[in-house]
Amino acid sequence: MNRKHIDIKWIEIQFHLWRLTDEEYRQLRSSSLPIKDDGFSLLELMLYERYKPNRLTLPKAFLTLEHLFGKTSNFFDDWKGSFSFPLLLLVQKPLEHFFYLMKIYDHRGSLCYPLYRIL
Repeated sequence: MNRKHIDIKWIEIQFHLWRLTDEEYRQLRSSSLPIKDDGFSLLELMLYERYKPNRLTLPKAFLTLEHLFGKTSNFFDDWKGSFSFPLLLLVQKPLEHFFYLMKIYDHRGSLCYPLYRIL
């Protein structure tokens, strides 16, 4: 299977993001723990970026994600959202590797990206 992915290197850390199928995401989600995000920090970031002309808007995010990872998943709440991209994130440090599960989706016009640590 030719899987869509991107690789990013920052100093000595490498990040690898792979597109998952809905079934792969469901299976990995059953053996993972959620990482709590800081809602106030995310809100501050959103408000800070709100009036910047070059900010990442929902349409820009969708087009970028579709370009990087292919068509959207069908596994999303179509009353409150319009797209979903299930991803596997591998963080490689010189002596350690960490696996995370992420889904980037839109919920009522906001970009959401919950993160889970795979056990």
